[in-house]
Amino acid sequence: MTPALRKAAVLSLVFVALTIIGAVLFLNEPDRDYDTEPGGEPVGMSSREDEAGSAGEETDNELADGTAGAEEPAPEPEATNEKPTTEIEAPTRLVLLLLDADGKKPVGNEEFKLRMEGPVTRNLQLRSDSDGFARITNVPEGEYPTLLRHPRYLSDRRVLTVPPEEATTEPEVVKVLLEKGEFLTGKVTDRRGRAIMGANVTLHTGNSDGPQTRKATSRKDGTFTVEALTIGTWTLTAFHPAYSFAGPLKTEIPAQGDLAVQLSESKQLNVFVENPDATPCEGARIAVRINAAPAEGITLSLGVPSSKTPTDAEGLTVLNNLPDDPSALITISAIHANYTPISKKVTLDELEGGEFVLRFAARRSLGGIVLDPDGNIVPNIRVALTGPQHQTVNSISDGTFQFNWRKLKPGGYWLQASAAASGISKRLMVDLTPEAPLLVELVLEPGTGSISGWVGDAAGQPLGLVPLKLYSGADISIEAVSTPSGDFSFDYLPKATYTLRAGDAKRGQAMLDKLLPGTKDIRLTIDRPGSLKGIIESEGPALGFSLRLQERPGPDARGVPARTWKYTSQVARFHLRDLPPGSYDLHVLQQGKVIGKLEQIIIRPGEETGPVGITGLK
Repeated sequence: MTPALRKAAVLSLVFVALTIIGAVLFLNEPDRDYDTEPGGEPVGMSSREDEAGSAGEETDNELADGTAGAEEPAPEPEATNEKPTTEIEAPTRLVLLLLDADGKKPVGNEEFKLRMEGPVTRNLQLRSDSDGFARITNVPEGEYPTLLRHPRYLSDRRVLTVPPEEATTEPEVVKVLLEKGEFLTGKVTDRRGRAIMGANVTLHTGNSDGPQTRKATSRKDGTFTVEALTIGTWTLTAFHPAYSFAGPLKTEIPAQGDLAVQLSESKQLNVFVENPDATPCEGARIAVRINAAPAEGITLSLGVPSSKTPTDAEGLTVLNNLPDDPSALITISAIHANYTPISKKVTLDELEGGEFVLRFAARRSLGGIVLDPDGNIVPNIRVALTGPQHQTVNSISDGTFQFNWRKLKPGGYWLQASAAASGISKRLMVDLTPEAPLLVELVLEPGTGSISGWVGDAAGQPLGLVPLKLYSGADISIEAVSTPSGDFSFDYLPKATYTLRAGDAKRGQAMLDKLLPGTKDIRLTIDRPGSLKGIIESEGPALGFSLRLQERPGPDARGVPARTWKYTSQVARFHLRDLPPGSYDLHVLQQGKVIGKLEQIIIRPGEETGPVGITGLK
């Protein structure tokens, strides 16, 4: 066979092989259904561990409004022509059909944000297809209070039910009719009536769904349209880099006609920032906020866009775009890494009166030693510092038997030294207004006796390293942990009546009160915490509502402090965890007033109570 014929034979075989491979790939291509259309995925949830959260949080960690969560959608998987993998896409069990208010026109090819409240609060990014369908995946079965948002439609709030997974059933389709709401039109001009293009017009309000913001940008002829507005009072502001900040202006929706917004040319005002020694402070950042009360019972603090350039070598920065109203009240803040931020409230009239100066306060230092009743230095003892804004810092005296804090804010502080084996000092009040460092002596009080005992679980097994806190009013507080065998002892206690708490929210808690020095052989039993779940439905209190769980009085009461959780939504599915066993009442509050109540709720050790429900609240 000649070389030419050999080459032709090889090419023929290659062509046949490629034809066979192409036919196989074509026959194996999967059919399209809901499970292969683009849809929403949980945003910002990287692992199952994140499901430890709850729909509501205690007041120290309040629930965010409906805009919480990540803003960008999770990336969709890229198409591939490689061999199929073992990964299986989660089935779609719930599909939203998004329609205009007439129920006929689909809202297609649009992005929505869906907030689902439950054991884990999910913020999903949804995208509808051309027919208005948007799928919901990777959400366990159950009922979820939801809030659906879109910049051009009113928010939709409802309870969605995710059905159980069944391979043979079609996904459930829920029809959602979206209303566009009211709108506001107007025109932005300068004082001479010339149109201003590119002005940012923003409206703010608050309702049962939390703070609401709508924005628009003026066109070439100065006109603008703000959409998806609810009926009521809104606050309008307008901003353009070349003009003064306009507003806040109270605006009623629906409006009677087009709104005229006039901007004045921007003024430049100087602000100087100084170090504590009155020398210029270079590198400080300035922030400006407008304080306004557009309606009764409502206060707003609106940020004014300002230059990000820090103060120069002379401590100078120039403010632009401030409001044109001389009586407008603004807050000017200076921030620098070396100092505590400082703020001042001032009217524009006062600011224009001369050079405005912000001077940082000097940081203070505080140190000292701890002595026993005989005047000997006590090393390695806990010293608590309580100061402005209820800040508490703990310090352990070092090898030189001294404790020390640096860079403290000026103001009054309380100091106290305590140790389970050494006793406690009297609380000492110090004033950190002088500039010189302050050194103090804390003297432990002579003790009159000890309080000791043992801590264990319900099965009689000792619990080691359990946090313990012994206190009497606001003057005495001592912390310790139990030994590996469950024993504890607080020695050299001054005469007082004490309360002892053991445990924490995760492992359970126990408490005894009315203890006197000399009390021994205390046996504390810690029960595992329980939980309570349920759902609250209201008709939309304007400021949201709170849940307060408080122990019922009686001979079996254990003195458990009341706990409060806040919500900003109309419907809340709650799961209150880490609750000490006992009998409780659950109160629903709005603006401090009880608007609903469930009584005699029993929380049992290690068990979940519920679900319970309260509906029809107004």
